[in-house]
Amino acid sequence: MHQLPTRPGADAREEDLLVDAFFHTVNMPMVIVHRASFMENYSRVPVFLKAAVCAMGASAPTFMSLPKRVMLYYYSIARSKALESCDAPSVENIQALLILSALSYLIGKRKAGRILLGMACGMVQYLRLDTDPDDLPNLRLTPIEKETRRRCWWTCYISERCESLHNTSTPT
Repeated sequence: MHQLPTRPGADAREEDLLVDAFFHTVNMPMVIVHRASFMENYSRVPVFLKAAVCAMGASAPTFMSLPKRVMLYYYSIARSKALESCDAPSVENIQALLILSALSYLIGKRKAGRILLGMACGMVQYLRLDTDPDDLPNLRLTPIEKETRRRCWWTCYISERCESLHNTSTPT
């Protein structure tokens, strides 16, 4: 259920290399995925988030040079899981939607990026990530979970504002 399908013709370590590329290059300016937690719980990380991380990792030109088809393989897996994420709002699905949205913009799929960002922002509101986790003691979150929620909210907020400025539209 949580295993990412192996890309035909891929090296056995490809997934590990792409995750590493994500954390060494891409996750630096947009730290919404906590590396230690992600790696510690890797066997339970949803395929949607794994595929989004691998796709973004494959797009990192400074870490390794891969054919575009590698990134597109993982991107297509993540895109196929995007709609399913609506049935199960979670912080992991928000992370995947934000990564997939950013990657969509990078590869010229602006409309898809905008829709994915809207889905992430809707999920943020549904899960009440706009409320500081310290004000929600019933959730019993760890400090890392609290910080991850804050970062997801701020990433949605800033991304939505930037999109609104670029589009001169009203933010959701």
